[in-house]
Amino acid sequence: MKNKNKNIVLKTCLTALALSVAGLANAQDADMLTYSAISGGELSIAGQTPFSGNNVGGHLAAQAAVVIGANSEVNDIYAGAAVGVGANAIANNIIAGAAVVVGAGGKVGHITAGAAITLGADAGSKFITDEQLATITFGAGAYNENNENDGYLDGGGIQSNDDMAKKMTIIKERFVEIEQQMDGLAPSIMNITNHTDWIGSENPIKASAINIDAGTEVRVNGNVTVYTTEAVTLGSHSSIVLIDGASITWILGGSLNLGANSTFVGTAYVRGAITGATSDVTCGHLYATGPISLRSIGKSCK
Repeated sequence: MKNKNKNIVLKTCLTALALSVAGLANAQDADMLTYSAISGGELSIAGQTPFSGNNVGGHLAAQAAVVIGANSEVNDIYAGAAVGVGANAIANNIIAGAAVVVGAGGKVGHITAGAAITLGADAGSKFITDEQLATITFGAGAYNENNENDGYLDGGGIQSNDDMAKKMTIIKERFVEIEQQMDGLAPSIMNITNHTDWIGSENPIKASAINIDAGTEVRVNGNVTVYTTEAVTLGSHSSIVLIDGASITWILGGSLNLGANSTFVGTAYVRGAITGATSDVTCGHLYATGPISLRSIGKSCK
């Protein structure tokens, strides 16, 4: 009974602040929904995942380097700096501002690079754009089929530094919009230490920071928006779970910290870094002004 009462009180607190956020949640650039993650810094996907299928549901983009680990499967990659593709990893198109290195056995599609390209032993590519390259190095058994990527057309919309800058502007505008609507309302730190429900309404969950204890499950019912002025932290083996077609949008004024083997869901705008090299985003999109590090990220939640 004590935990039940605690949950009722928490639900009441979470919906105490009126704000219509439907426009905010839906106003994002539609092209951004094809991206699993967009980072204002470096972006790293560790590789091996406990889930079946591709461990990256869409495209990846970063203003700095992008690294995908062994056994990762990614759609397209845009990087303002270097790109590293781990052994046996798979990617489609790659656009990099610096060098591209494909590990042994890795497979990629069309490569455009601002510096050298290196294909490891038995690695392969469909087509290499080499007008500005210093060198192209092929490992033993590596190959370049020199064709137009078998007609692959589902390319990402970020093709240049200007495209990337526009996406970062959209991300930063989210914080300005909600801060203007929330001005003068003081949030408090929220510590969640037991299983609980977040109920969707026109009122967002607002906090200065949210800390979810290890092993805790937060169940999302309906359409929920979470706004914080500071960080959100998930303890190890904690999880965010969507119930019956629910959705969640996160607008975080601080970093998103994912503990070991935790699972996160939703579309998140993060002012800062996302850290979780041993954690997974089961479905959603991550848009951060800082670096992103994850084990895997799935497709759109809906």
